[in-house]
This record gives sequence, C-alpha cells and structure tokens, in this order.
Amino acid sequence: LAALVIMSAHTKNHSQITWSGLSSPRSCAPQDQVLPDERITYELLLSTSLRFFVLGPPFIAMWLFFGQPWPAIIIVAGELLNWMCWHGARRARRAANWGWLLLAGLAMVLATTSALSGGLSSPGLLWMPVLPLIGAFLYGASGAIISGTVAVVVGVLFLVMELGGITALNLVPSQYRA
Repeated sequence: LAALVIMSAHTKNHSQITWSGLSSPRSCAPQDQVLPDERITYELLLSTSLRFFVLGPPFIAMWLFFGQPWPAIIIVAGELLNWMCWHGARRARRAANWGWLLLAGLAMVLATTSALSGGLSSPGLLWMPVLPLIGAFLYGASGAIISGTVAVVVGVLFLVMELGGITALNLVPSQYRA
C-alpha cells in the first residue's frame, strides 16, 4: 500500500508556485486563468494578501492581551475578508476586483479599531497611511488617490468627532497608553 501511494504521488504532475511558496496541483494553477494585463496586479495582490496573513495574528493576540475581544473580532473579520480575497483571486479570472475588497477590508479594520482605541489618539490610526501605499502598490496612482481619500476622510471624521465633543471609546487601559 505504501509503494502504491508513493508511486501515485510521483506520477501526478504538480507545479510549484514559487512567488507565494505554496504548492498546488497543475489543474488549479491560477496563472493560466489570469488575463495578461492583470498578471502584475494578480501577483501583487497575492503577495500582499499573504503578508496580511502574517500581520493579523499578532494584532489579534495584542487586543486579547489587553482584554478587549471586539477589536480582535474585527481583525478576525478582516482576516476572513483577506482569505476570501486571496482565495478568490487564485480562482477567479478578474483578479483586480479582489484587490479593492482587500483595501476595503483593511480600511474597515483600521477605522473600527482606531475608533475603539481612542480616535485621533489611537496608535491604530498611525497605520492609516499604509492604506494609500497599498493602493498604490496594487493599482498605481488611481489606487493611491482612492484609498488615500478614504484614509483622509476617516482622519477628518475623527477630528470632527473630537472637536464636536464626541470621544471614541478608548478601550485601551490607561496603564498601556503612551
């Protein structure tokens, strides 16, 4: 039985996706399905998505360390959107559409965790300039302009809230604030 398993493993044609470090059967190879003009966006989207898989768990652990499950749940939701973008981009023909969902998920996570951790004084708001950088990384100038506009609107919204006397929840305990 072991020899049969080893022989069947050697006879199948498997390809290695070197840019992501993942192994997949040739029949699921997404390179064949991507339009040539979307090839760069496709590869950038997958590499960005894989980086978010690495960044999410430490932030989830940090919020759970603070004893705050809601920001951790929001980041888990963002990671689920990230997984959906990664999986959808690998299987779909229109990879560029999944990048916008990835940017929207990141904007959602940054805005809500910043609102929950102090608004303008939140350390999470310092990550907001990353949004236009990733937009530029994926889509060039148009991506930077659109995602930069979202980042500015969120910052102005927090400024208007604080000038109007509305304070964010500031769930971070005082002993951990800078």
